[in-house]
Amino acid sequence: MLYGRDDFGELDYRSYVETLLVMKETPGWQYLFTEVDLRHRKFHATVRQLEKTLEVFPSLFPDHDYGHLQERFQARCDRPTGGRAPRVR
Repeated sequence: MLYGRDDFGELDYRSYVETLLVMKETPGWQYLFTEVDLRHRKFHATVRQLEKTLEVFPSLFPDHDYGHLQERFQARCDRPTGGRAPRVR
């Protein structure tokens, strides 16, 4: 596992740097580790970027396992928000 904690909380420094390198400094990757509602429309561009990145990176960088980050992305986009904002897709 790349990150030091198995929740949506903060990363430790080592995990932050490792994930930063695996994600190639893609803008918005940090949102995978926050409590923000990625379904909110203000994150639409960020979600699109992350979606494309996590779709393409596994074939571009086959030595890295993006499965955990893909699962984290999906969980961040699918979790209930109490009816506030529609899912962005």
